[in-house]
Amino acid sequence: MLRPGDELGCNAILEFAVNAVVHPQADLLYCDSRRLNRSSGKIEAYFKPRWSPDLLHSQNYLGRAWCTSADLLRRANIRAVELVGSSSYHLALRLTERARNIRHVPGILVQENSEYAEAQASERKALERALARNNIVATVKTGRTPGVFCVRRKLAAKPMVSIIIPTCASRGLVRKCIETIRRLTKYRAFEIICIENIPEEKREWKDWLRTNADRVIEISEAFNWSRFNNIAARAARGDVLLFLNDDIEIVDPEWLEVLLQNTTRPDIGVVGPQLIYPDGRVQHAGMFLAGMGVARHAFRFSGEDDPGYFGLALAQREVISVTGACLMTRRGHF
Repeated sequence: MLRPGDELGCNAILEFAVNAVVHPQADLLYCDSRRLNRSSGKIEAYFKPRWSPDLLHSQNYLGRAWCTSADLLRRANIRAVELVGSSSYHLALRLTERARNIRHVPGILVQENSEYAEAQASERKALERALARNNIVATVKTGRTPGVFCVRRKLAAKPMVSIIIPTCASRGLVRKCIETIRRLTKYRAFEIICIENIPEEKREWKDWLRTNADRVIEISEAFNWSRFNNIAARAARGDVLLFLNDDIEIVDPEWLEVLLQNTTRPDIGVVGPQLIYPDGRVQHAGMFLAGMGVARHAFRFSGEDDPGYFGLALAQREVISVTGACLMTRRGHF
């Protein structure tokens, strides 16, 4: 779907054709492109991730750099007349909803003319229509950087969340962790379970935990993060488990409900938030593999509101993993 001024690379059609033959099950192909980066205001190369439905609900990352089978157009009930002047975001959402297989073709094959960049008001309308079309009760909010939306889903139920905190009361940080959970969290259906191996000479912290946590498990063995969490998970009563480090401080009253909105979706296994160091830099915004068995935190040490590459640091999206410092999952998955 091209607009006046869009440019195809000399091998663009060949690349699409080859991929269509080599991957006959793919009925929608999209490629990397040069396009307007709304976060920077410049034309830049956008090397896109593999198919990421949540990212598409955060931004129109497919743009106009895609092609589709005629059969998919028919299944999506898109008539030829709709391709003229229609919202590219609207078309991308409708087609991906019906696609059986979506494939990323790595390589910059298209440069989009920024004069035809879709207005954000038009994109918001397209996204709201897509949510309604799929019976998703949600509110579309303006994101933290231009070109990015924030979809807030309505919770269909209010499950109990077991917040599991392993601690040895180092530097007393667990106090701020629990106090900010209690004071700020709007979603109240939770229990706090602490599993501790605090030495006897710090008896005051053992006593403090028993006064301020809902349940405390005492264990004398050496600290082992995985083992401690597994033991506490067996004692948890909640349908949802939140594994939380004891040096986490809550700053947003909506934090627990926002995590739950996504954890309770049947297609989602694990959810994690952006985490910020005390100096305002990013500690965690999703993870990626930097080599065989080597995981790294995306956008680490960036500023809290730094949009990152094409706004990805501030966009809800699929990632290969999240840090265990704040990780939510359903009990059944765990």
